[in-house]
Amino acid sequence: VQDKSLLSTGDSIYLSYEDGELPKVGDNFSIYTEQRDVKRDGEKAGAYVEVVGSLTITFAKEGKRARAVVQRSTQPIERGMRVGKLNMEFGAVKPVANSQMMEGKIVDLIGPDDLIGAQAAVIVDRGSDDNVVVGNRFLVLRRGDAYFKVMRPSSAVGQDDEDYPARAIGEVIIVQTGKGASLGVVTFSIHEFGVGDRVFMRKGQ
Repeated sequence: VQDKSLLSTGDSIYLSYEDGELPKVGDNFSIYTEQRDVKRDGEKAGAYVEVVGSLTITFAKEGKRARAVVQRSTQPIERGMRVGKLNMEFGAVKPVANSQMMEGKIVDLIGPDDLIGAQAAVIVDRGSDDNVVVGNRFLVLRRGDAYFKVMRPSSAVGQDDEDYPARAIGEVIIVQTGKGASLGVVTFSIHEFGVGDRVFMRKGQ
């Protein structure tokens, strides 16, 4: 194993792991650093990560550090960076019948814009701990006056006026779940929506 602080493609490295999570020889993992947190009710529900490379396990034995070889690096790899199986590609996801009713919120979005349209990606504050699975669908709901001649569209984000019936302005299908939050893709939108808008899962749909 190379005795240096910055590692790159071709270097051998040692890995630590939790009890009961021994990796297998030949397994491939991403190397990443955590960036900003994703919040749910003020608490951390996940985090954005930056992938800096990948590795392949070359030695694994219970009670000993695992050994691996760096296969790819997009920037110098430092000791202490995290390693895990990260899904880097998402194929077509088939809808799955929702097993329960559930409410949540859009807590973040992927991209530079404040408002979201079809095919955008969003973070929903419900995850595998809430029994959300890949293929579940959430409707994006608002309650309130839909007339925006004076108001900017963004001023209606999170609109929830009990004097009005709920109306669906879009749909999100889940493509990846975390424990407290999930990644979804917007399949359609009648209006642009944003962080703070409510989402609702209908049982059986």
